[in-house]
Amino acid sequence: MRKSMRVKHFVAPALLTLAAMGLGTGCSSAKNALAGNCGTGDAGASLTAKFDAFKAAVTDLNDVQGTITSKVAIACVNIAKGLDSTTNASLPTYTDGQVVSSTDTDTACKAASAAITKIKANGAVTIAVVASAPSCTVDASAQVDCSAKCNVSASCTPPTVEASCSPANLSGTCSATCSGSCTVEAKVAATCDGTCNGTCEGTCNGQTGTAGNGVACNGTCSAGCKGECKAAAGATASCTGTCSGGCSVKYTAPKCDVAVTPPACDAAADCNAGCSSSASLTATCTPPSVKVTITGTAAASVQTTLEANLPALLEIAAQAQIAGSSVADLGAKAAGVATAFTAEVGCAVKYGADFATNLTAAVTASANVSMSFSASASVSGSASG
Repeated sequence: MRKSMRVKHFVAPALLTLAAMGLGTGCSSAKNALAGNCGTGDAGASLTAKFDAFKAAVTDLNDVQGTITSKVAIACVNIAKGLDSTTNASLPTYTDGQVVSSTDTDTACKAASAAITKIKANGAVTIAVVASAPSCTVDASAQVDCSAKCNVSASCTPPTVEASCSPANLSGTCSATCSGSCTVEAKVAATCDGTCNGTCEGTCNGQTGTAGNGVACNGTCSAGCKGECKAAAGATASCTGTCSGGCSVKYTAPKCDVAVTPPACDAAADCNAGCSSSASLTATCTPPSVKVTITGTAAASVQTTLEANLPALLEIAAQAQIAGSSVADLGAKAAGVATAFTAEVGCAVKYGADFATNLTAAVTASANVSMSFSASASVSGSASG
């Protein structure tokens, strides 16, 4: 009985609008709306694709907002308090997954940057940061499949993975001959005949690690690479890891290490923005290993604090390279999509009355995530600059 009452409460306002539509424009529009039809023909298909894409993007944004903002805020607070506990004692404590506002993130990360600057200014301290390159990849196939649904007009060019991601940035599983480079992830220290991106228990970039305590490496490792080992292009015909730079057949599960370019189609711009945001927000990122060297008079805790917290900031800064513009675009277009949504009564029946509210909330979420992106780059730059 309760379920029936909830449905009646939701549908009642829509029925009043439907009655007005029936009186003013005839019965067909009212029938379509009552049936939950979000427009008709190509226009209806375009609206449905747009709202589907934005619904997925808003869901993804809400899902990752807490992860991204808390990761940055926690790292910034840890650095600020670890390097200058007296000045920053009043900074709040955040927990994993907690949504942190753009204002609070800005405050915490400015305090972290100031603490780093203060350390450098006292006693002519020099901080050298050596980090392996963080990597992020986007599921190219998922974004292309989403964009294909946006292009309901004949004037829109159907997207393909190859057209949306440059071959130099495309990678995946190669079931035949890999003519490019092959990257294999090493969970334990192993021999690497190529470029090691992780930690090295041998010699890398002039630094030498020890067994179980490797140095951060993004170059040739003489022995004991733990992380990613990238063989030189053409070095292997059979790749058991991730092939990039060329495969004799189409990649399986293709990934792109830059933002995937949506197809050119002005009519589908809002829809493609949703597809791009969803794909970039769910990018798979690997945090880097970091080695900090302090020259001058500074507490030993400075090194340990930075080595513990810079990886998180560098990881988010890497994701920002892929997702930054998409997230900002999602926030900018959300209000317009909400207006288009409320103009179609049938869309409200199909997607639920809370969809417009969620779109409005996405503007704030976009601002929170965008601040985390810029703050992570700023603080990591303060430490290494």
